[in-house]
Amino acid sequence: MSTVSTAVTYAPLTPTETRAGLRAVARVLDVTRDRVRYEATPDDLADVFGRAAVLRECLGSADQFREHFRVTLQDLADRHHAFEAVLSEFDTLISHPAAASRPRARGETLYARVSRSQSTDEDEMWTDLGGGD
Repeated sequence: MSTVSTAVTYAPLTPTETRAGLRAVARVLDVTRDRVRYEATPDDLADVFGRAAVLRECLGSADQFREHFRVTLQDLADRHHAFEAVLSEFDTLISHPAAASRPRARGETLYARVSRSQSTDEDEMWTDLGGGD
């Protein structure tokens, strides 16, 4: 009697997924650092760090990343509105990977940069210049 495997196999993380995931984790830590200074409660911090640990674990497995990373970011943004920009940046980087190569102005989010550049020819210029970064 033979057994048939029903396990789903996934390709490894793409460079875009890896870059977007690492950037999102870094942004979660940045936003959390800023929130500690002004408004975060111990319960908020425990919740955020718990979800950050899930995000970190998802980076080690393509199937976990594809099934849980964005869902975890969405949940974080739903529970703590300060993380909505992180989710937007992640979505933008996944859908427009060339946007990540352009240097950002201090304080400028990736989401704002792509939104602004979509209405001008600037995006093409940065795609060309950013390829060598």
